[in-house]
Amino acid sequence: MQKAILVILAIVILPISLEAKSPTYFKFGANLSYLRHTEGKNKPGICLEIDKYFFPIRAFNGFVGVGLGYTIKRLKLENKTWPSGMEPEWSDVSIGDIPLDRSYFDFAAKVGCSFSLFRNKALVELFSGASLSFPIKYLSYFADSTIFLSPDERGKYKFDYLRCESEGADKYVNWILGIALIYKDFGIEMRYDRAASAQECIRGLNINDALDSFRLLLRYCL
Repeated sequence: MQKAILVILAIVILPISLEAKSPTYFKFGANLSYLRHTEGKNKPGICLEIDKYFFPIRAFNGFVGVGLGYTIKRLKLENKTWPSGMEPEWSDVSIGDIPLDRSYFDFAAKVGCSFSLFRNKALVELFSGASLSFPIKYLSYFADSTIFLSPDERGKYKFDYLRCESEGADKYVNWILGIALIYKDFGIEMRYDRAASAQECIRGLNINDALDSFRLLLRYCL
């Protein structure tokens, strides 16, 4: 009886073999990023990714994927105010748009499963996982003007944001959830990236918000 159970487990649960397929996908598309609690103006940014998928448990059509990517997120906060210096009680008012356009290097890991459609002519993939985003650089500059305050007004002005000295973390964790439709070597993927925590200091200002994204990607099996 014990031997029979072990055989069933080996056949059903552990069909791991060297012949398991491991496709590589090139993905490109766009993302729309936004701050979770702060209204801003966003534009589509580009996404480029290379993903490697492994299907070790073929009985369940489950897969594990890892990928590297390059992302540009485009966003700005319009008509905001902040101190012209580090000390708000001695500062004049800087007013203008806060550009948050930024490039990132991404590493993602995911798990999921796939289902056949139309007599195995197409596949649907469902997946979730996590990614690490490493900021590279900001891609745009401030275009602001200065409102000069009188000595009596200084220390009383209500700024939208105050200055901060550090950008904080040098990497950000995102939880990811997505779905893909695949036909032969081509596919289209929709993905939601939700930041695991808020960024306290963004672009040198205490914006203190989380940056989330929606992605729409086309992909090709290499």
